[in-house]
Amino acid sequence: MDLKSVREYAQAMQQRYSWATKRERTVLLTEFCTVTGYHRKAAIRRLRQPTAAAQARALQRNGSVVRHWVGYDRYASPAALQLLRRLYAALRPYVNFFHPVQRLISTQREGGKVHKRYDQPRTPYQRLRNAGTLTPDRDHALCAVYEAQNPAALLREIATCQEALLQHIDHSTQRRFGNTNSEATTTVG
Repeated sequence: MDLKSVREYAQAMQQRYSWATKRERTVLLTEFCTVTGYHRKAAIRRLRQPTAAAQARALQRNGSVVRHWVGYDRYASPAALQLLRRLYAALRPYVNFFHPVQRLISTQREGGKVHKRYDQPRTPYQRLRNAGTLTPDRDHALCAVYEAQNPAALLREIATCQEALLQHIDHSTQRRFGNTNSEATTTVG
């Protein structure tokens, strides 16, 4: 079963799964695992409806990548959408192949001080290769994608898109900063 078929099958099963009783869910899970080859826990995650916790994890990722590179401005035009797509197309390989991150290993509290230990900075690509979970074919395919990337060209494309996006900021919905009440700004003498 290819990925597109699995996605369609999962979407069809989600509605049935969400309304099913516990006994019916067991039968639906067994059927889904048999047809797709998914592990039972992965099938449960795939068939559950998105929760607020999943949304919070997505927003956390937005804070570390999207908000850092795009900012907090609002874009509402079709031209801005095309620029965002171009930006994400350049940003995805740059972040995954060339942007190292440190992972928190441990946190230790001593009185009022907190000591945090981090591992060596590595890119998501390096972490995936070092994990040893890739098949040799997939590893060679990823190496070919990595070799085809040019980090300087990706950064130039990102900077070009960021500059162009500045022209498409929707100012009508932005919150004004400062005090708008003129009486509150007077001083007491």
